[in-house]
Amino acid sequence: MSARNGRTPRHAPASALTKKKVRGRARPSAFHRSLTLWKGCHGVEGPGNTNVRGGTARLASTSARAFAAAVVLLGATGALLAAAACLPELAALGPDDASFETSTAPFQGCGDGIIATLDDGGDSGESCDPGGDAAVPGCRSCQITCEGKLDPKTGHCYFAAGADTSYAAARTRCKAERAHVVTLASTDEAKLLEEVSANESGYWVGLSLNTADLHGAYGPPAERPEEPGFPSPAANDPAAQGPCTGCFGIGADAGTFPLADVDASDTTSDTICVASRGGTWFRVPCSSGTITRPTICEREPAGVRGKACGNDGICFTVPQTAGEKTYLVSVSPAEPEIADTTCRFLDGGSLVVFESREEREQLAHEIVMRFPDKAQLLWIGLQADGGTWTWDDGVVATADASRPLPWGNAQPTSLASGRALITVGGVPTYDTQLASADASSAPQLFICQRPAR
Repeated sequence: MSARNGRTPRHAPASALTKKKVRGRARPSAFHRSLTLWKGCHGVEGPGNTNVRGGTARLASTSARAFAAAVVLLGATGALLAAAACLPELAALGPDDASFETSTAPFQGCGDGIIATLDDGGDSGESCDPGGDAAVPGCRSCQITCEGKLDPKTGHCYFAAGADTSYAAARTRCKAERAHVVTLASTDEAKLLEEVSANESGYWVGLSLNTADLHGAYGPPAERPEEPGFPSPAANDPAAQGPCTGCFGIGADAGTFPLADVDASDTTSDTICVASRGGTWFRVPCSSGTITRPTICEREPAGVRGKACGNDGICFTVPQTAGEKTYLVSVSPAEPEIADTTCRFLDGGSLVVFESREEREQLAHEIVMRFPDKAQLLWIGLQADGGTWTWDDGVVATADASRPLPWGNAQPTSLASGRALITVGGVPTYDTQLASADASSAPQLFICQRPAR
């Protein structure tokens, strides 16, 4: 059982890798049929004792089970190839298989809603694709258009849209341009925003105290449900109080943002919104009849970047790691050991390791775009060994490490061993996409990564 925000985790359904009934008879699942392929490939009786008449397969090792799961992820055609060649180079799979190698194939062209990229994440002629007529604010002929500052690394467009006396008006202004009030995930992004606007009263930040849905924590605008917010120590619910070492905020003192000096004389308004000035965030009234603040909008590239690969996965790249990584999100749950070994079978891959906030944010965005209304719990490449949490590439998850801490509300819990997972989508939580410790072996979805080619 996971201790996430003091709540029992919403476990995914049991794995589809179980037997199914066909006209009253037990039919082996894809998982068990994969074992037969393993047996034929190696010319032995298989990784365990197989009783075909009884329709059962007892697995003798985690590796064998993970191999079978990997074959399932490659799809039916990929499985046949694996049987013939003992899991060959994935490049051998044809483009119609939409394998892990061909993450966005087949390419239908501008207007299909999929941002086509090369296997290494490079430009394949599109930088956005909203589908339909492929013409929306910020995207023309499947190319990004930006009326302000374009971040070439992420494809995000930041632009000054005017000025507003209320946060609600700022949100409305940005939504009309298929954008949202700017949210920030790193100091680099904050520095870029200072180039867009400098104002004595500060610009609106997409963050406000939310007592209705987030138990009193700060949360992003509803247009960006996959982005984390910030805890509030004064909240009545422990699920919103923090600490949250993976959350990003600038200038918080003991978890609380200071009151902006320009609003110090206003004692009649609730200061539950946030503005940024001079690289620091301040609490400000959400509406003021006298103070006008610049509204900076942020727009992500229209479209999704991944397609189905095989029967049990979605494959894609993200701008932050283009040319470095390709990702696979499994849509069939697995125990953490099986998930880990399955990813390692996939062309030198591993469970995902978040090297930056931007990488994590872009992955979460893709998952939410694919599964907008359902909470997804996913294993990641972070585990505890003797109480020390270490990424699967050997980097210890500490505050002074080269990569940001991943943890959500009051995490990690005290575990001598276990693996971390993230929750994306579904019921809002202020620490969405951030990690929680889990000592269970319950099957969950998982994210694989492998080096780009």
